[in-house]
Parts: sequence; C-alpha cells; structure tokens
Amino acid sequence: MPQRKEICKNGHSYLEVGYTTTRKGARRCKECVRAWRRKYHKRQRKAINQRSRDWYIENQERVKEKSRKHRAENKEKIRFQSIERKYGMSKPSYLRMLKAQGGCCAICGGEPGGRYNIFNVDHDHNTGEIRGLLCNNCNLLIGLAKDNPDILQCAAVYQLGPGRESPLAQETLSE
Repeated sequence: MPQRKEICKNGHSYLEVGYTTTRKGARRCKECVRAWRRKYHKRQRKAINQRSRDWYIENQERVKEKSRKHRAENKEKIRFQSIERKYGMSKPSYLRMLKAQGGCCAICGGEPGGRYNIFNVDHDHNTGEIRGLLCNNCNLLIGLAKDNPDILQCAAVYQLGPGRESPLAQETLSE
C-alpha cells in the first residue's frame, strides 16, 4: 500500500497546519482551504450577501423569536459580557466590588434599580477608571451633573436652602 504524502501541493505540512477530509476521502490542507474560501467569498460577495438577505427576510420571525428566547434565557450572562466589553471588568471583579460596598449603592446605600435591576458601573469618562457601583438614580445624578463635583456641590447647597447647613458639615464639627 502506498504511503500518504505529508505535504500538500502548496508545500504546507499536514502535521503542522492540519487537514480536512473530503467526502471521497481526499485530504485538504486547512491553510489551502482557508485561502480558497477567502478567494471564493471575495469573488462571490454580492451573491452570498443577497442569499443571506433573502434567507433572513423569509425567516425573520423565526430569527427574532430565537433571539428573544436567547436573551431571556441568558440575561445575566449577556449583561456581564457587556460590562466586560465596555469596562474590562469581569464578573468576579464586579461581585468583589459589590461585596466591598456592602451589596448596596456606593452613594446612597440603596438597592439596584432601572431596567435590569443591577448596579451600574460608574467610571471616570476621561481616564476610564472604575469608581464604584451605583443604583440607577445615583448613576443618572452623576451623569446629569456631567461628572462635575462642583455642579453637585452647588446643587446640594441649593437644595438645603438659605440658612441651613449640610448634615455632613455638622458631623465634622461635632467630632
């Protein structure tokens, strides 16, 4: 019985790059198959895209239903993937930070709120540094103040009204 070649016609080693087997039993180098697919897709891009669009139009409801079902079944997983993609914060890091904050909002000490009932990751928009986890209302407060502590301080003074002192100022005086 003749021995099989270990190198494809383009000089790639089957052992190094691997190979696939056709229905008839012939070996194809994975590198050559990838190159062929790239060339094919480049030549046939319009036809492939049109077939994809046609299939999607015919199966639109099925695709949407499958997507809704997937999102419903994997809500937490999708949320943490989004946090990791946006802020580079893994789920264990998020949970450690939440535990360090006592399981509550870093500002008001409240429960999570909003659409997802999960704490928002507060970060400095200039440096990207994560500051803490906030409930929806506190996150909106910081965002509407444009991350400017002076605006928040002015709002606190305004909210206290004339002749009233901040409870925080009273605490520091009594110490």
